[in-house]
Amino acid sequence: MGQYSNCNKDVKKATRKDKKDFIEGLALEAKKAASKQRMGDLYQITKKLCGQKRNTNMPLKDKQGNLITSEKEQENRWNEHFKEVLNRPEPETTANIPIAEHDLEKYPQVKPLISNSDKLQDRATSFRLFVDRYKHPSFSSKQWFRKDLRLA
Repeated sequence: MGQYSNCNKDVKKATRKDKKDFIEGLALEAKKAASKQRMGDLYQITKKLCGQKRNTNMPLKDKQGNLITSEKEQENRWNEHFKEVLNRPEPETTANIPIAEHDLEKYPQVKPLISNSDKLQDRATSFRLFVDRYKHPSFSSKQWFRKDLRLA
């Protein structure tokens, strides 16, 4: 029993040391990436440190279903794929969208815009709605000074 617990302690200690070394190595990489203005690398390292894992290195297959291993072959396959997708012929029939009979004169109410934009989590979207509601025709300049208007 004593031998097992000693081995278990040693394994846990080694694991903690390895994890600490790994994190310190990532931190050093992040520091180098930041000093060289490589924001993409810095972002990936930060995601790795935060524990957000997503494997983007999926195996690529050719048209016959065989795995492509070399980077040059994968690049050629992507090139071929996008040439096929982007160089398609024009569609034979076009969409038949009727023209509206009359323009809508009714604008959305300002109050729902204000309450909905305050609930949004995304600051950019919230800011766009904040700006858009001041372009609204029923908006008065007195609302600029309302206490509850805020950017995010």
